[in-house]
Amino acid sequence: MMDATYTSINPKKASFDYHINAKDFDIKRAYKEIKLFHDMATAAASAEGIVSLDYNLKGKLDANMHPVYPSLEGGGTLSVKKVKMKGFKMFSAVSKETGKDSLNNSDISKVDIKTKIKNNIITIEPVKMRVAGFRPKLQGQVSFDGNLNIKFRLGLPPLGIFGIPMTITGTGDK
Repeated sequence: MMDATYTSINPKKASFDYHINAKDFDIKRAYKEIKLFHDMATAAASAEGIVSLDYNLKGKLDANMHPVYPSLEGGGTLSVKKVKMKGFKMFSAVSKETGKDSLNNSDISKVDIKTKIKNNIITIEPVKMRVAGFRPKLQGQVSFDGNLNIKFRLGLPPLGIFGIPMTITGTGDK
């Protein structure tokens, strides 16, 4: 379900206000077919499975009706039902540094990832999950040009009370 408002500013500029509520869609297909989703949810490149999205977004459009990324503002929730992360670089790097191979190619289920967008930055609110017996918690920021600044805590089994704190910086590739 989508709601949108479009306002023409002049022949080369417009603004929009958009709300989407999409339930139970294939994350891999959305990543391949929807450019805005591809650009905003870069981790979806490593994912397969079913998610839902409830998101508000507003900003400006250029002469070709493409979003002007620095103008985007909004927020919402990506709800993960059951997703398999294959080759997700952040989990691979954490796995390598901690010597815990079970984090590679892991399943993530029943997680709500809340984000906000402003000034070309996606802010990830604190989120806890269960992955291969571990209890990772993460929060931080990702810029539209791919820079990461994420605080990550790997809660160790059995209950995640003790954990390894980490800071993840760099880009999605490095």
